[in-house]
Amino acid sequence: MRISTNTIYQLSTSQMSALQEKISTISQQASTGKKVMTPQDDPVGSAKLLEAKQAISMNSQYADNRNALKYTIGIANVALDGVQDVMQSMNEQIISLGNATLSSSNRQSIAITIKSQLDHLVSLSNTKDAAGHYIFSGYKSDIASIDATTYAYGGDANNAVIQVDSSTQLGLGVNANTLFSAGFLAQVKTSIDVLSNAASTDAQIATAITDLSTKFSASQITVNASQVTLGTSENRLTSMDSIGSERALAYKDAVSSLEDVDYNKVLSDLARQQLQLQVAQKTFTQISNLSIFNYIK
Repeated sequence: MRISTNTIYQLSTSQMSALQEKISTISQQASTGKKVMTPQDDPVGSAKLLEAKQAISMNSQYADNRNALKYTIGIANVALDGVQDVMQSMNEQIISLGNATLSSSNRQSIAITIKSQLDHLVSLSNTKDAAGHYIFSGYKSDIASIDATTYAYGGDANNAVIQVDSSTQLGLGVNANTLFSAGFLAQVKTSIDVLSNAASTDAQIATAITDLSTKFSASQITVNASQVTLGTSENRLTSMDSIGSERALAYKDAVSSLEDVDYNKVLSDLARQQLQLQVAQKTFTQISNLSIFNYIK
């Protein structure tokens, strides 16, 4: 079968155009260090690259969430350390109330001290984060955890959680309602009122002290349990950070293997394509000078 000179001309120009396009692509790879990958060129590779980059983004978001929660836990730990200090001092005052030789004025003086400690506990219960959210109010973080007048819990029983890993949601796990055993703060106020009242009978005073001591002991247990909860959450987050860092490296390697070029191969391919183009151009020039092409012209 004879091939027309016009067909030879078209084939030559098509070959040179394809070579020039390849050289342009390889040159871009050499200058950027990245493969020129489009869904049309490499559907499978492009899909894998997109998946890996999305995994990196999500892994980074989880790390940010963990840092945010660790920050809140840090604030909570400081608050609970303060609660422990105040309760230790309060316990000393409660023990001193058991002294049968105390006068009415002595008990009233102790009651004033305990009231000051109660106010401090309320303040610590209403600890806020940098954004002004009450950290011990559960989901109702815009409402004070403890009402300074009624000593009632203002939040809810739910634990505000955030996604800290692909399969894990975690929150502070502590609210002011569980921080103190039921009714402890209100009981402190009730006992203070009895102790401060000069008209209170010995029986009323004894009951007030007993109730206060009982509620105090139960509340100490819940405060200790809350600190354990925070410590456990902190340890889990630290463990997840380690796993997250390993995943980040793995995802980065995956992206690199899909996206980064092999410079030795790219430079070798570039040289080979440029040589092929030179040969094609020389051949085209020779063919163009044939008499048949001159005749066509």
